[in-house]
Amino acid sequence: MSTEEYEYKIINGPSKFDLMLALFDIDKQRRINFVVDNHGKNTIYCIISGVTIGFDTEQWIITGKITSDRNGGGIAGRNFSAVYSTHTRKGTFSFNF
Repeated sequence: MSTEEYEYKIINGPSKFDLMLALFDIDKQRRINFVVDNHGKNTIYCIISGVTIGFDTEQWIITGKITSDRNGGGIAGRNFSAVYSTHTRKGTFSFNF
């Protein structure tokens, strides 16, 4: 069974405050969402498990698990990673399928 890596462009995402709440409130599994462009808009809902600061303090590398997506693409339960700018609220979102 082979897996493919999918990478979507994030066109809108959570604020830095919402990301910090989700990270520090991990016991309650607070969901965040990313609006991505994958041949049309889709909203992907996630629970984050970790954050690493990238090249500057505004670039975050986020990891976690997808809980659902608005378009019903069957990607729930997949692990994801995202490179995300908290300043522009844009970045890349990737997962294996």
